[in-house]
Amino acid sequence: MSLAIALGWVTLPVGLVLAPSAWAVWCVLAGVAQGGNFAVIFTVVAQTAGSQRAARRMSAAVQSFGYACGAAGPSVLGAVHAASGTWQAPLVVVLGSVLTMAVAAQLALRSVRRPA
Repeated sequence: MSLAIALGWVTLPVGLVLAPSAWAVWCVLAGVAQGGNFAVIFTVVAQTAGSQRAARRMSAAVQSFGYACGAAGPSVLGAVHAASGTWQAPLVVVLGSVLTMAVAAQLALRSVRRPA
């Protein structure tokens, strides 16, 4: 499941580089991936936390980090665009972020308790 989500996310920057006129398709795929990503993230938190208190702490940490990245994203991408003068460089940054997120998801899913 997380690989399908990662592929949905990857289509956004790759699609915008290769076929920018189909931007609506790439945005829809990334939007679906974002919804799936939320479900996976909170499933991992719920299944790996040993108690409600641990789940609250993990959820707070995940959300704090995620929203901090989300808040910094537009400024970072704007600075990269201003420095490069094109949209290709910011899309490479987005692709790197998406691939990092995919690796992190795979690592996090390794620790999820599976029913016997």
